Amino acid sequence: MNNSKIIGKKTMFAAVVVAALTAGSASADETPPGANNAHTPGTTPTSTTLMGQNFTKGCVRFYVNGQRDVQAGKSSNFGTVAANKQFMASVYQNGCGGAAVKNVWFKTSGAQATNWWTIR
Repeated sequence: MNNSKIIGKKTMFAAVVVAALTAGSASADETPPGANNAHTPGTTPTSTTLMGQNFTKGCVRFYVNGQRDVQAGKSSNFGTVAANKQFMASVYQNGCGGAAVKNVWFKTSGAQATNWWTIR
């Protein structure tokens, strides 16, 4: 096989990859995170601020952009998250870890700039 055929195939492959990546980014939401927190009538916000509150006597592990443990009586700001997205938290009797007493699900709303997730 001569070099011109190999180079031609590599060039064609690179062009296909670049075209696929470019097409994918054109359809992505290019709005910076947090830019849609203020609700404009007639539009649906794409993000919201999520606050979590632990009103249990134990520890709650929130799974929002990773995991974060929140002790009894405390709250935490998880920052900007996607609107209309479901998140999970695990409730533990004492410290976080081991077997959870229960799992709790929460779906963010795009209707509010800030969503409060209170676990009792």
